[in-house]
Amino acid sequence: MASKSGERALGFPCRQRATDRGVLYPDHFISPPWPEPTRPVVKRLLQNVRPGVSEVYLHPVLDGPELRAYDPENGHIRAGDDANFRDALRQVVEDASVTLISYRPIRDLQRAEAAASA
Repeated sequence: MASKSGERALGFPCRQRATDRGVLYPDHFISPPWPEPTRPVVKRLLQNVRPGVSEVYLHPVLDGPELRAYDPENGHIRAGDDANFRDALRQVVEDASVTLISYRPIRDLQRAEAAASA
């Protein structure tokens, strides 16, 4: 699902169309500003996260020749995203008192609401 700003860029009301059809999606979408180093940005964003379900966008890529060939200027930031997934993100999440979930609770709630309205 697109964020509100992403929806404006798409040029059509995808969020409302999904809502009208009973599709659930996160309340907030968090995408670190590009090309800032990931760890401090994610830490700052998570410390200020609003109540509800938030989806955080990162672009993890293993560092190596392929990455450096297609993104020589910002490859280190993409590699930093990967390092955050493997090493630091759990600690940043714990420090921010954020609870990690999968899409399963959203799916289960969506199925329960669909069954109740059937």
